[in-house]
Amino acid sequence: MFGSGILETAIGLIFVYLLLGLICTTVNEWLAAWTRLRSQTLQEGIRRLLNAPPDGVYAIRPIDIKDAGKLLKRAADDDDKLGQLLKEDPKILQEATSGSAAPPSEEARGALAARLTELLKDSGLYEKIDGRKVSAETLAEAQKKLRGPDLLRVNDSLLRQAYPEEIAGLSDEFYNHPLIKALTSKSTGIRNWLRVKGGRPPELRHPSYVPAHTFALVLIDILDRSKEGSLQSLKGGIGSLPDSDVKRSMLAVLQDATLEVENVKTELGAAQKKIEVWFDNTMDRVSGWYKRKMQVRTALLAAAVTIVMNADTLGMASTLWKNPTLRAALEAQANARAGQPPPAESSTLEPSRLVTPQGPDEANPSALSDADLALLGQLTGWSADFRQFHTRLAEACEKSKSSSDACKEAIARRKEDSFPGGALFTNARVSWAWLWWLFLQHATGWFLTAVAVSLGAPFWFDILNKFMNIRSAGKSPEEKKREEKKASGA
Repeated sequence: MFGSGILETAIGLIFVYLLLGLICTTVNEWLAAWTRLRSQTLQEGIRRLLNAPPDGVYAIRPIDIKDAGKLLKRAADDDDKLGQLLKEDPKILQEATSGSAAPPSEEARGALAARLTELLKDSGLYEKIDGRKVSAETLAEAQKKLRGPDLLRVNDSLLRQAYPEEIAGLSDEFYNHPLIKALTSKSTGIRNWLRVKGGRPPELRHPSYVPAHTFALVLIDILDRSKEGSLQSLKGGIGSLPDSDVKRSMLAVLQDATLEVENVKTELGAAQKKIEVWFDNTMDRVSGWYKRKMQVRTALLAAAVTIVMNADTLGMASTLWKNPTLRAALEAQANARAGQPPPAESSTLEPSRLVTPQGPDEANPSALSDADLALLGQLTGWSADFRQFHTRLAEACEKSKSSSDACKEAIARRKEDSFPGGALFTNARVSWAWLWWLFLQHATGWFLTAVAVSLGAPFWFDILNKFMNIRSAGKSPEEKKREEKKASGA
């Protein structure tokens, strides 16, 4: 023991914050996997990178229209829902009803692109096209009737998913490339089962991580239309793109590739390296988006875990201060935890940063042992509060001298610490008074715990190690073993 109640209490609280942070991290990762937050954020980042024009607004461009003839046929069909929206443009209607067998003119393609771009601003677009061709997630998001850039993004995704044979941009070609398809799999589980039962095709699980090397290879293969395998042909493919951020960025990235090398093969290799660096820099920004989303989720989850477990900082500090035996047990467990590998950061897009390599003698940094849970149970929980409710209800029944069955049961349960259940509704006055007392007693402690836990398990792991170093005036034997093992390359 440290000989200092204040220091031991602080270490105990830090250790509890670490355990609660690990619980939040585990649940957060499960929710992120369930909602596919990583793959969706990565997909949004890549599509913005490969689709957005200079002003950052989503648009359908002539080059995005793969089959203008099919779209014109839709405009001539009175029963087609998209056709009804397209034919509102006189130019499109005239071209669609001309009956010409010649390929659509550039003017017709431009009119189609302009009309589709106008449709992106329609907040009711999802109601006007066949929803069965669109994924449930896209429809659900569109039904929020968003405004501004978010509405454009939703409608752009909706049109491209509903009409993949007619409308496709560079990002669609990217995700349809065999190298990316190899990273994609069909979804499994109850969500996919519900989709199939509803008559929709199985949902695809897009990759949550795309290596920069793979991104560069796919992009070069798509843009090198002539397949000459030269820097010149690659630049020609980039030049055929519509004016957009991706075109200007790639031309700027490859501008000095010829200055670095002399032969053709190395030129293309240098171009690939530059594209990889460009992608990595962009993914740093996308990781920032993901981190902000995860921080909001972590804060909400920390608040939920705090209340569900009744982790009141002030109450836990009081219990630790009064119970030296519990402090000693927490100190021993905290010392063991400090010797383990640090917990992983959950707010990154890269899976490699989420999994700490483990050897046969190393513990899982995110796992909670039975001893951890037992100590956590002694500091958190609702037993005392439930006992307070049963006591109040029994006293109220005795005061009223009621002989009802509910009161008899309440008096019999006076000293119980179990969940009140239906007893909460037998006496509204007692229940409201107890809930108000509960809030006043725990609100400050809950707030302090929620804020602390939202800082994350890695933060409290570092703080715990600093406190343990104060105690040991040096590094623990476990830390020395790990450093010696790392230095030896084992």
